[in-house]
Amino acid sequence: MGFVAAFSNLKATAASVDTVSMTADWIMVEDGNGEMRRVAMTTSVVIDKTVAGPAVNGCDQAGAFPKDSWVHFYAIYNPFTGNVAGLFSASATAPTLPSGYTFKAYLGAARNNSSGTSGEFDSFTQSDRHVSATFQQVSSTIGTTRGIVDMSNNIPPTAKRLDLYVGLSAGSTVLATAVNFTADAAGSLGRRDFQCDFTSSAETCLPISLQTPQSIWGIRGAGTFTVSVYTSNWSY
Repeated sequence: MGFVAAFSNLKATAASVDTVSMTADWIMVEDGNGEMRRVAMTTSVVIDKTVAGPAVNGCDQAGAFPKDSWVHFYAIYNPFTGNVAGLFSASATAPTLPSGYTFKAYLGAARNNSSGTSGEFDSFTQSDRHVSATFQQVSSTIGTTRGIVDMSNNIPPTAKRLDLYVGLSAGSTVLATAVNFTADAAGSLGRRDFQCDFTSSAETCLPISLQTPQSIWGIRGAGTFTVSVYTSNWSY
């Protein structure tokens, strides 16, 4: 990831299927030489992914972003005009900046789903580094041998922490650690267990700090029960 901004009171949201709106009291931006400046962004900036680029408040590329991908958004700054704007990029580290804009700061990412001609942004709201997004089920199956849980459709590669919502359902009593998740394949880092005694269903929220982008590892105990995993919140 490129320079991650310091900021005050950042607010960002998917304003439409093609746009992200954002405001902040101030944002620290950085140029290619490492110089930093604090700039105000109290007026709402709206970035539109239908605007081909590199373009101010548009994309950093001429073509459309792929469906089912993460689109990263930045604050950008022109030191000659003093203008603060936004930019979309497929890159989380090296966006192509419009002419005159030499400062940037990474702010977050929006999920471009498979709807429509060129995808639509999933709903989300971001407050500083914390994101609340559309409730989505994780596609990976949790087995009785610890395995990787692919989160690439659920959280961006820049996420550092997530809230994992786990649901269990069964037709008979289960006594034991029904399921656990860790941040590593060895099963030692950031372990989160969900242990319960139930005859119908139960659910919980497990916060997990990530060691590998978009990946955690999970395992379930033996028994006749179903494990369902969802996400909706993450932080940078």
